[in-house]
Amino acid sequence: MNRLRLTPIFGEDDEITHVIGIQLFTEANIDLGPVPGSTIKESFKSSGRFHSVLSSLHPLSVGDRNVTRGICGIFQLSDEVLSLKILARLTPRDIASVSSVCRRLYEVTRNEDLWRMVCQNAWGSETTRVLETVPGAKRLGWGRLARELTTLEAAAWRKLTVGGGVEPSRCNFSACAVGNRVVLFGGEGVNMQPMNDTFVLDLNSNNPEWQHVQ
Repeated sequence: MNRLRLTPIFGEDDEITHVIGIQLFTEANIDLGPVPGSTIKESFKSSGRFHSVLSSLHPLSVGDRNVTRGICGIFQLSDEVLSLKILARLTPRDIASVSSVCRRLYEVTRNEDLWRMVCQNAWGSETTRVLETVPGAKRLGWGRLARELTTLEAAAWRKLTVGGGVEPSRCNFSACAVGNRVVLFGGEGVNMQPMNDTFVLDLNSNNPEWQHVQ
């Protein structure tokens, strides 16, 4: 637990010129009681190992800093705890970065169940279920899907020939994508004449063409 104490500093004219903020920390001992579940028990066991390792390490003074030598405490946790309690809360991009830290984290982040949880947290359950039905998704794996969707690695430009037209010609119009449809609205015509008409291009159609919305 902690609290913040603010102390004003006055200048020569008895006006406040600065404010010092002092943060006070108080240790709180809270007994939450036993929690059922093998994963939680494993978490507590790993936490005990974590604290015992930290207590056995000796700080080394370097200038005005204390540097602790030894094994990184987080690596005292089991792979299961690392995956379910820490890595599963990160974004796909963060998981990709974590996998580059060391060999152990690289091996941990290759788990397909972990990638599925990360993708589900980032995109939602509905999107995850839809992706599972995409042909070839299972073959690619969640790690590859996440990389391609977040970095647009698999995206490529494709030239389309469409029919119809947007008449009369215009500039300064607004356009947006709604699913696989392109909606074009308004703009300015000859002599900057404002327009308020709307056109839609459906790219799902076998023969896509611009259509004027009446």
